[in-house]
Amino acid sequence: MKYQKIEKETFAAIQIQKETINDALLFVGDVSLSEKELVDLTNSIEFKGVYVQTVRGPEKASIGDYIIKEDNSYSVMSGPFFESLYEKVSE
Repeated sequence: MKYQKIEKETFAAIQIQKETINDALLFVGDVSLSEKELVDLTNSIEFKGVYVQTVRGPEKASIGDYIIKEDNSYSVMSGPFFESLYEKVSE
């Protein structure tokens, strides 16, 4: 026999993209940056990634990855893997 969860769990997540770096910062509770700081950070993330503090310690995230927020903690998941598991729901 096969079984399926009755209730689908929902959670908040944001994808790190060049155009949404400021939104990603606000999502994890950081402050908004000036235009120059934002450009510098975006360039740095493109080349080096950025570390997000998670319950397992710092996790590296890159452009295209998702930051997931559940119960006041964060995790990072690659974009293609996240998109293969989850679909966006209307609020």
